[in-house]
Amino acid sequence: MELISKREFARRVGVSHTAINKAVENGRVVYASGTRKLNYPVASEQWFNGADVSKMTDERLSQFERQRMAKA
Repeated sequence: MELISKREFARRVGVSHTAINKAVENGRVVYASGTRKLNYPVASEQWFNGADVSKMTDERLSQFERQRMAKA
């Protein structure tokens, strides 16, 4: 389990930290049990499963597709 901050998670998925803050507030992404950190593999799955691909830039869309292919 790799625990990371919201800012680090935002950097890795290519969005602003405020987008991650909103996702946590809305329950789209949840903290690891008993912490204020995100479990990177779990949060990544939560983030990309809830992603609206119609709003993604080409760079983000290709990152999204690479992560989906890696899981297959």
